[in-house]
Amino acid sequence: MWHVWSRLYKLSTAAVGKRRKICDSQHVMISHNTEYTVMDLTTIEFDYSWCTDYSNEQMKHIEYSHPEIFKDV
Repeated sequence: MWHVWSRLYKLSTAAVGKRRKICDSQHVMISHNTEYTVMDLTTIEFDYSWCTDYSNEQMKHIEYSHPEIFKDV
């Protein structure tokens, strides 16, 4: 049940950002209590070294060749 509420919270946060014209489809909006952060998905870099032995270049190749895997992350 907590998964449902978590997903609804994420959707409502995204809706707030879109309604206020803070973010569009290329942005992700994250909230923690009353603080909000907006990230541009086209310029963000992620360091995968903490979770895999693959290099960042290898992970980028997977990310761009199979975007459906990373769609709801």
